[in-house]
Amino acid sequence: MGTVYLNGLCNIAATAAKNVNGGLFHEREGPIIHDLYVNAAWENEAKRTYRVHPDTFHQSQVLGGPLLYRGWVVQERFIALRILHFGKRQLYWECQKFDACESYPDGNPKFKQFKSNLKRDLPFKSNLNDGLDILAQTPRVPSTLLSRRLQFWYKVARAYLACNLTREEDKLVAISGLAKVFQASFAGTEYLAGIWRASLINDLCWNMEPPRRRPIQYRAPSWSWACVDGGQYLSASEDHGARNKVCYIQVLEASVDLRGSDPTCEVRGGRIRLQGYLMTLTTSSHAVCNSKLKVTINGVLGKAQVLPDVESSSQRLHCLPIRGRHMYMTCMLLEPTGSKKGQFQRYGMMYWFTNDHNIVPLEEDNIVPLEKVQNEEWLEFEEHVGKGQYIISII
Repeated sequence: MGTVYLNGLCNIAATAAKNVNGGLFHEREGPIIHDLYVNAAWENEAKRTYRVHPDTFHQSQVLGGPLLYRGWVVQERFIALRILHFGKRQLYWECQKFDACESYPDGNPKFKQFKSNLKRDLPFKSNLNDGLDILAQTPRVPSTLLSRRLQFWYKVARAYLACNLTREEDKLVAISGLAKVFQASFAGTEYLAGIWRASLINDLCWNMEPPRRRPIQYRAPSWSWACVDGGQYLSASEDHGARNKVCYIQVLEASVDLRGSDPTCEVRGGRIRLQGYLMTLTTSSHAVCNSKLKVTINGVLGKAQVLPDVESSSQRLHCLPIRGRHMYMTCMLLEPTGSKKGQFQRYGMMYWFTNDHNIVPLEEDNIVPLEKVQNEEWLEFEEHVGKGQYIISII
């Protein structure tokens, strides 16, 4: 379907339709919005005329259309070169370089500080900038362009995950066409159930706002965002990457077991093997302010922001620092599977504010000496490689 939309001359969208019976055409509710001008006469100031635009224009009439809440439509809208939206009040045009409507045939107004309250905020194609050249599928892109394209992938993923799917097993399938387009632009880097090998360490740092739940049937490994249904997707790669300085893990292996021959569709399983620091951690059931929980590491009680993937009663966890700087570390929390020693599934993420407590005292250069952590006897691992580092696997 990605190829169909990419090669279409113009795609017609029933953007205001609530379901398949909604159709393209709607009776107009009131007149079309016309330009509004206000003549201002200020004391001690020159008279000026202002053109007034409704600040909810994009949200309420186009970006808020029911069609755009459907998961399958995210990739269709992005891949299509041109779209004619049939809205509730008027027609809207959208292509890579221009967007317009009946009220603004010369181009929709651009709000410099426009912010959408919609969770799945995917703006007009003409505002996507760095993402547009992905359709050109330029091979061997420079690292700076690759980084911008990855940032755009996070934006698309956030919009996609806030939309609805009728069949929960379509989570990877409904975005596979778009994944193929990105993969070609990423010079063929491997796609692993929703995340990219080229940015694997960063992409492990995702979390979701509540409410969240896991699908009834297996859909993806626990380290992929595709294994969870829920609220708005947030990526530590997107929000915190530029401020982090230290990487604590090394990826030894990463693979997925496909259900078919398409690497961007359904998977039967997945596994990553990592080498890094591993610590035992216990949590308290008593929450404190700002969503921080009491956690115990190294026998010392401190505070950290714990973000579980789904509701869980687990209190004995393993903590795997992924990256950080002197003020905080981004960590993955893990639960043993119980089927193989040193094998885990992801529990959630934790932001460990090292300047807020003294769980592990900082050294003079503001580095947390993780190799000095004293773990509980229930610590699990595949192999101990020395200096506080262990090899584990996550499925």
